[in-house]
Amino acid sequence: MNLTKRRKFYLILFHLILGAFAVYIPFLFNVYYVLLFIYAASEISKKETHANRIGHYYIAYFVGLELLIRISKAIVIDQFGKYGIILLILISFIKTRKIYDIQPKVFILFIGLMLVSLILVDSATFRRDLDLISFYLSGPICLAFCVFYFNDFKMEFNKDFMNSLFLSFLPILSLVVFVFIKSGAIDIDSIVYGANSNQSGGFGPNQISVIFGYGMMVLFIGFIFRNSITGNYFVDGFLLFILVYRILLTFSRGGFISPIIAIILSIIYISIRSKSFISSNKTAIFAIIGGFVLVLFGWLRTNEVTGNKLEERYEGYTGDTKYTDRREFTSGRDRLVELELDIFYNNWVLGVGPGMAGKVRSEKLRGGISKVANHTEFSRMLAEHGLYGLFALIILFTFPISKLRRSKNINNSFIIVLFVSLSMLTMSHNAHRLVLPSFLYGFAFVNIIKDRKNDTVLR
Repeated sequence: MNLTKRRKFYLILFHLILGAFAVYIPFLFNVYYVLLFIYAASEISKKETHANRIGHYYIAYFVGLELLIRISKAIVIDQFGKYGIILLILISFIKTRKIYDIQPKVFILFIGLMLVSLILVDSATFRRDLDLISFYLSGPICLAFCVFYFNDFKMEFNKDFMNSLFLSFLPILSLVVFVFIKSGAIDIDSIVYGANSNQSGGFGPNQISVIFGYGMMVLFIGFIFRNSITGNYFVDGFLLFILVYRILLTFSRGGFISPIIAIILSIIYISIRSKSFISSNKTAIFAIIGGFVLVLFGWLRTNEVTGNKLEERYEGYTGDTKYTDRREFTSGRDRLVELELDIFYNNWVLGVGPGMAGKVRSEKLRGGISKVANHTEFSRMLAEHGLYGLFALIILFTFPISKLRRSKNINNSFIIVLFVSLSMLTMSHNAHRLVLPSFLYGFAFVNIIKDRKNDTVLR
């Protein structure tokens, strides 16, 4: 795919307008999504081969589009973002006959481990059983399919890798417009110390911040590889500031902190592995520093418009802090993890079944009066899948390590650490509510090769 600066400009402009359509004329946005998905499936089925793979462009784009689909009520099936990605990958496999030789086979075992505890699902109705299975298993299964598709996928740096990231970034611009329009002006008096749905377009602040955080990371990748995402570094910098501003206004800390940690970890890892990394990539280092300066400026500006409540939120303040001096840094997630580990301890063989841990959490925390949602995928896998979940987690954590040990390409190693870190961090605070962590985990294992005209840029 050849994306010139002019084409990028028109695509960016189109997606800014698309965000407004999703607010004011959602029917047209629905039509756009349905027709585009049908077109993507058709193109993959007709054109994808072992030598000419195009599915990654559509997969990346629909990953970025998922949350806008849900927030604008464009689809009825809540988990269609994950099912859609699985379907596109299956079409590719059938077309290329790769379905007969899926690799790596350890993730076939991973899926099998996730299915064992299905026999324990027992809610009020059969329909509810299906909803629980869909909600809690679609994410891990989609992750496995992303690994099947992207593992050792040879990608030219500019033509495939950077263009895929650009396509995944476009719908985030639409989402920014959507949130700006729906959120309206900032009312300092209405801002509380919890996650702020008013400044998240009326949707879940955690999911909004995760997607914007991913967009922030994509822009940083452009700085690191000295390859502008939009085709203009000033535009990249401006968009980075806007994303930081919107992330921070959600008051959801995980989506902001996770990409920063992932970026720092990847830089530290590569600096240790390659002693010449810093001296050989001085321009990239200066660009990274410039990016963090923009992040700091975005923080200061957002803290100012929130009357310093943002800073207090990150210091752990809660609504009753001034009366009790209590600080809350995990929004209660540590307590949920403790409960899920306790469930695992008492049901360590099979667990309690997909989605069934919620009932136990609710009974212990609120006397069964209301639902207590899961936020940490790893403790959920232990609680709901028992020993099989533990084996699945071992696969999830050891596979990237084995890939890193075998990787001799500094670009591949950097991407593995960056993408797997963000995937894991996202699953630690937002579970598998979005398809994004599945995509990030699988996309981490692509094999970047030299472009026909340009070499890859980290040395």
